[in-house]
Amino acid sequence: MGCLALNLKLRDAAVDAISGCDDSVVALLALDCEKHKLLSKPLDKSIWNSHMTADALYEKHWLLAYEANIKKWLPNKGGTDHVHKDANFGFLKANKVSFYNSRLAAPARPKAAKVPLPKLPTVAQLITFAGY
Repeated sequence: MGCLALNLKLRDAAVDAISGCDDSVVALLALDCEKHKLLSKPLDKSIWNSHMTADALYEKHWLLAYEANIKKWLPNKGGTDHVHKDANFGFLKANKVSFYNSRLAAPARPKAAKVPLPKLPTVAQLITFAGY
């Protein structure tokens, strides 16, 4: 999402639309936006919470099930750390492997540059330009 790079806040309608999107990449970006306080209201995470299971690690939402766990963005369904318990994904977690780097999605915020005001022509310049 461009809002991470540009530090833009998402309004209610956008937050609602994103909350209804069942896509791992969209979910991770939205959760990162929430972490950076770029949302006008909290996300409805009910769709994404349903993927926080051991089975989801081997299905199409594996990225969300893994990344949201290691970043502690979503709770594990059933209270058990499904990533830690899995031999394959537990190995990745133990070795601090991540596929989503928050620092690259939301770079350090540069200081706002001052934009100079345009210089308006003087009356003498306008008269000269007009040929008087």
